[in-house]
Amino acid sequence: MPSDMRLKPVRDSLLWVDGRCSVYQGRRQVVVSKLQLLREDELDLKDYIPEGTLDADVLYEKLLGYVASMQDPFYKALAEAVLIEDAEIVDRIKRAPAAKSMHHAYKAGLIEHVVSITGILESLAAHYGKIVDRI
Repeated sequence: MPSDMRLKPVRDSLLWVDGRCSVYQGRRQVVVSKLQLLREDELDLKDYIPEGTLDADVLYEKLLGYVASMQDPFYKALAEAVLIEDAEIVDRIKRAPAAKSMHHAYKAGLIEHVVSITGILESLAAHYGKIVDRI
């Protein structure tokens, strides 16, 4: 592809790729014949990125409840700085999968996983009472 025909990288952009798979020196490769930059209105992201069944905003509010209940001022300040004050992290945690495969591998899977584990730890701390430092 001539240098003047190259697509400029755009963060979070969507590309349509035409090509064929072949084997070169014993390894699979994709030989690209065409790249096309797509607009979000040209496709439905749900066809490519699976979504969870739980509402990310509801999960986020539950996570904020856990943060509010933290008693150690240093851990609480750190959690607030990351999970409340950093808008980019807040946006990403609401959209990100927890993994590429296996568990919570879908949009908003990360926040679902974090809230789930935090709830388990909350129950564990309540069960063990004073033996566990809840912070």
